[in-house]
Amino acid sequence: MDENYSQSLIICSKGASDIVVALYVGTFWSGSQREKYYSILEDKYPNYIIYNRFIKNKFATIGNAKDLEPKLLNSKKIIFVTNSQDVFNEFMENMKKLTNRPNASSKNVYSNKFGESIYELYLE
Repeated sequence: MDENYSQSLIICSKGASDIVVALYVGTFWSGSQREKYYSILEDKYPNYIIYNRFIKNKFATIGNAKDLEPKLLNSKKIIFVTNSQDVFNEFMENMKKLTNRPNASSKNVYSNKFGESIYELYLE
């Protein structure tokens, strides 16, 4: 990911096999230190957003979802990493609503036998 998409905004679904997702999920058990670890992760991975279908807001930068819409709209390239076609379909619907881009499209650039996929998104 770092090599091919270093200048891209990367959105990973919770459950995707990505180190940032693993570190983000690990913060759930960090108790009163959670904000400290969010801050460290946000500094180290500023171009990552986590998509969690099980929370109300769905999107979160590592620490929070501040300025999410402009971040999405101003990105030259958006990459979505997931482990489920259902999550991807839900994500695209939410993305179209959030950005008010009903014609947003995608291209699958990688898939494996475990159901993991990487998509490039186009907010047309």
